[in-house]
Amino acid sequence: MKYKGWIRLHRKIMEGSDWLAEPFTRAQAWIDLLLLANHKTGHIRKRGIMIEVERGQVGFSEAALAERWQWSRGKVRRFLKDMADREQISRIPAKARQSRFSPKSGKIFKNSVQQNPRLSNLISITNYDYYQESGTTGGTTNGTTNGTGTKNDKNDKNKTPDLFSLKNMYPNPDLIDQVFRAIASTRKYGKVSDSILHKQIIKWEEYPAEQVEAGIQIYLDKEYAGQGKREEYLMGIIRNQNGDKSQHQQHQVPNSPKQQPTMEELFSND
Repeated sequence: MKYKGWIRLHRKIMEGSDWLAEPFTRAQAWIDLLLLANHKTGHIRKRGIMIEVERGQVGFSEAALAERWQWSRGKVRRFLKDMADREQISRIPAKARQSRFSPKSGKIFKNSVQQNPRLSNLISITNYDYYQESGTTGGTTNGTTNGTGTKNDKNDKNKTPDLFSLKNMYPNPDLIDQVFRAIASTRKYGKVSDSILHKQIIKWEEYPAEQVEAGIQIYLDKEYAGQGKREEYLMGIIRNQNGDKSQHQQHQVPNSPKQQPTMEELFSND
């Protein structure tokens, strides 16, 4: 059975006595990470240093998760590595926040430091917004009333185009599906996240549709995926097709009676 749709799961579920009563299963640990992830940028302190935790990131160490899930440190580390291999999470170097006082203005300025060897990595949920689909950071659900009896249309305008819509802007969507499967085959588990595919198809927008599809066809015909060459290699092939054309030419469908609107125009907020 293929399940579709989603449910709203409140973080208060973690306050129930049953949530931490027993050692976690892998599925419960994954859900726990989603629940623990920040819904907006915040800060925590580790070893007296202020750490910035962005939206979709979890500010828990492996030791803290081991205690919470009633697992060994090794089991937590193996689980997180498995999740990273499946591209469900990534490990992000923590950003330290340092304060600097300006005698001239009397103000305190905070600067971000990208990496600090004293700090552990943060856990970043891949494609976090996907798990918050149809919602906002404030918890208002898109498509429902906002408490005043009016629909929250602002969220509709800010929604990014989905992968299906982007794919079907090309003359041959089946070809796009084929290359998506080929890209997925370059991963250890044969899967690739929608966020990676979404980023790639947005990059393709810089080139005419026929140039993109010609590059994809070469990538598939030469079976580069079987050689472990990923989407970056495909991007190089597309870029080198018809190199005399401007890299920033408007995306347009061949043989169309008029130029198609750009992605920016299609999904603008106006």
